[in-house]
Amino acid sequence: MKGTRVAAAIALAGATIPMCGCIIGEIQDQVVTANHGLEEVNDEMNRITELLVVVQKQLEQVERTNELLIETQAQLQTMNSIDASLKNLDVHLASLRQTLENIDSTIPFLKLTSDEEVEGEGAPGEAPPPEGGEEVPPPEGGDDAPPPANSSGGGD
Repeated sequence: MKGTRVAAAIALAGATIPMCGCIIGEIQDQVVTANHGLEEVNDEMNRITELLVVVQKQLEQVERTNELLIETQAQLQTMNSIDASLKNLDVHLASLRQTLENIDSTIPFLKLTSDEEVEGEGAPGEAPPPEGGEEVPPPEGGDDAPPPANSSGGGD
C-alpha cells in the first residue's frame, strides 16, 4: 500500500505541476493586459496634464483681463463725473456767451464778442438772417442811409 500511495502522490504531483504552469501563464497574460491598460491611462493622464497647463495659462490671462476691466471701470466712473461737470460748465458758458452777445448787441461800440465766436450772425447791430436762410433786402434808403442815432449822446 505504501507503494501505491507514493505512486498516487507522484501521479497527483505530476498532474498538478503542469496545471500550475497554466494558471501562472494566465496570471502573466492578465498582468500584461493590465500593464497595457495602465500605459494607456498614463498617456491619457499626461495629455490631460498638458491641457490643464494650457487652461491654467488662459485662466491667468482672464484674471489679468478682469483686473484691467475693473481698473477701466473705475476710470470710466471718474470720467463720467468729469463729463457731468463739463456739461454743467457748457451750460454756464453758453449762458455767459448769450449774456455777452446781448450786451454786445445792445452796446455795439464795446465789441465784446468776435465774429468767429458768433457763428451765423452778421456784424454787431445787424439783425440775424431769417430762419429760412434767405437774405433780407437792405432798407429802402439803400446803403446811403445814415447809421442809427446813438442814444448815449457821446461822440467817438
